[in-house]
Amino acid sequence: MKIRIPIILLLAVGAVAVSAQEDICSQKGGIWNAEDTTCNIQHSIDIEISYPVTLAQYPIVEQTVDAFIQETRSQFLAGVTAPEMFSFPVFGGFFLSIGYDEYRFSEEIVTLVFTVGDYTGGAHPNSYYRTFTYDLAQGRQLSLYDLFIEGADPLSVISPIVQQDLQTRIGEMTDPEWIALGTGDNPENYANFAITPDALIFFFSPYQVAAYAAGPQQSSIPLSQISAILASPFKGA
Repeated sequence: MKIRIPIILLLAVGAVAVSAQEDICSQKGGIWNAEDTTCNIQHSIDIEISYPVTLAQYPIVEQTVDAFIQETRSQFLAGVTAPEMFSFPVFGGFFLSIGYDEYRFSEEIVTLVFTVGDYTGGAHPNSYYRTFTYDLAQGRQLSLYDLFIEGADPLSVISPIVQQDLQTRIGEMTDPEWIALGTGDNPENYANFAITPDALIFFFSPYQVAAYAAGPQQSSIPLSQISAILASPFKGA
């Protein structure tokens, strides 16, 4: 299901000194109307959301996804409708898009990987990941640590594997210090993950482990490589 909400805001800027009118209007991102000597600045706000309807029958999925979408949409709208947002040129309008992919370890264990993209002014759009992993049979959301045996230190095992994999994937744009900062032993750096029958996949938003130009990154660890510390339901094939 996709929800598309276009919002058009039209601002009229009164005339200024005759010789500067058209230039100032252009600088503000507007269109000069010579007939009535006004500068029309049009901002559009476009929101497009894909919703995982097939999983909405599960209360834990509906609750967490709805809260995530509501918070994301509210924060976006609060930012782009602030009065100061219309004091500079914005070409092409503001937008928010939320899409998702579904990963399954089994019929009961499923991960939703949301990709959020937005433009709120500036040099380029932004994007980031947000993932949710569920045990549908038990009706609960799983954290990364739920995948491992009690007392394990998964980050000490995962971190070096992920860092090496990212250096290979990023190639000539690799910055080892950047990768170390975006991974390391900070659990928050591994918050976005998915599990499949064969692999544990981590998702890194632009800027987390590399420059924006390198784009978003993923790192996939075969479950067989970390089976010694995985909890029994997740040891894989």
